[in-house]
Parts: sequence; C-alpha cells; structure tokens
Amino acid sequence: MTGKYLSGISAVLILVGCGEVKVINDQSSPISRVNPMTEVVEVETTVTSVSQLDCLRLIDPLFAETDSITDADRTTFSRATKAHLAPLNYQIDPKCENQFELNVREYKTQEILVASRVIVDIEGGIQDAAGTTLWKASYRLTENAGSVPFDPISIGIGAVSAARNSSEDSKHNAVYLAVRRLLMALPENTALTAMSDESIESPENRSEMERALELWKDGQQSEALKLAESAYTAENRTEVGYQYGLMLEASELDADAADVYSDTAIAQLEAGSFDTALRTLRRLDRLNESNSGMFDSQLSKALEFVKR
Repeated sequence: MTGKYLSGISAVLILVGCGEVKVINDQSSPISRVNPMTEVVEVETTVTSVSQLDCLRLIDPLFAETDSITDADRTTFSRATKAHLAPLNYQIDPKCENQFELNVREYKTQEILVASRVIVDIEGGIQDAAGTTLWKASYRLTENAGSVPFDPISIGIGAVSAARNSSEDSKHNAVYLAVRRLLMALPENTALTAMSDESIESPENRSEMERALELWKDGQQSEALKLAESAYTAENRTEVGYQYGLMLEASELDADAADVYSDTAIAQLEAGSFDTALRTLRRLDRLNESNSGMFDSQLSKALEFVKR
C-alpha cells in the first residue's frame, strides 16, 4: 500500500533504502549484527503494566549535543513524539506521575559526495512515579537527505508542517520517521480511559463528549455512541472525531470508524492542526492494516488532501 502513495506525495531519487525495520528484545540478536545501519529497534526493558497506564507526562527531549540544535528541531522532536504516541492510546497529561522521555543521542547531517545523509539516533523510556523503568528502547535511523522515507503519512505531514527549506524538511521528516519506528516497539495502551483527550476540556464540546465517555466507562456503550454521534458535528469534528472513531472501533464498527477518521483528519488539516491530523491518520492507517487494506479508499482520500 505504501508504494501506492509515494509517487503522488514527492518525486525524488532514492539513493539507499532503509528496508524493513526489525524490533528485537535481545541486544545480542544476530539481527542487529547483520543490519549494516543498525536500523533495528532494540528493546531493553518491557514491563507488562506499561500497557495499562492511565496517562503519560511528556518530558522535553534531551539532546546529547546542543550546539547545533535549533528551536525548530526541539519543536519537531516534541511534536513527533506526541503525534506518534496518540494512536497507541496513551493519554498525555502534564500532571501525570508516569513520564515519557526521549533522548536524542545523535542528530546530524553527513555530507557524502554530492548527497547528504541524515542521522537520527534516539532512545525512549517510560518511568512510573517510583522511578522504575517500565519500557526502554532505542533506534538509529540513517536516511539520505532528499529521499522519501518509506512512510507516506509522516513525509506528507512532516513536509506540510516543517519549515520550507528543503534540507530542513528532510531532517525533520527523518525525525518523524525515526520516532514512529521507535514507538513501533511500544505496546498499545489497553486502558479504556485512554480514549479521553485534553481536547475534551474545550467548552464547545465538553458536555456531550464527557457524558459520552462517562456512559462508556459505565458499560452503557449504546447510549454513549448515540451521544458521541450527536457531538460529532461539522463544527466539532476536529475536536471530537478522534474519540468518536475510537468508540466506533472498540464497538467493532470498523467501516464507520474509518469514515470518521478520514473526515476528521481532513478537517484537522484544513484547520492547520498538523499534529492532531497525523495522530488521526496514523490511527486510520493502523485500522486499515489490521483489516488487510479494506479502508484504502478512506486513507487515500485523506492523503490526497495532504498532497493538495
């Protein structure tokens, strides 16, 4: 499916491909030894309870070298982290005792003859209130500047939201791709309360969506869906569409969820909300993959809007 969209989003020369990224739990695995670029996600620690966390607090990314890091770089790493955590259903709360921290061990561009290579070496970790590490993994991406990462969603949103300078675009697109691949190794959150979102706090949609989520947690799914459907209007779509889609998905109404995700992502792009649009598109992509491409048309519809 990926190749289907690449030509429409960007037409450039691909010098070297990253190939399939492996996730390994053993650092001594032969996979990491034969991969020439060490482009494997190495998971050092995984505790089962990480998938049951009610919330996460995001710590500002830490950089091993700060001399060449710009404010735009810091913002890109922060946005990429938040955007790629959201489809895994981790609720972001600045007051949460559990924290997610991203360490940027290396971030630079190497000149190679007439081309250049972007290197993004990152490590992510989750700790609980007691300081116990629940999850920790690392990933190193090497991407030729100007080539298309093998992920049309990240390249599309990254190009739209990044600075217009082409070299900076390439670096920031690589950040989105690297963070996404790192978080491939993080288990999806299964706590139902993860469907709540900070956007529900806005006065425009607080009442109906909060009551819908309360009904859902009380086991009244049918009534909750009716209330959420009522809240899902053209005016409120950008704020409530993602939560409504999660409800539909949890109710095994996948086709309806795909429609809601697609329309919501387009509305978010129109409003200039690139981070939330990426979150919604990523969720639609996951839903499509789990249904063997059944919702290609809904994903294509949203990606066509990205190209425009």
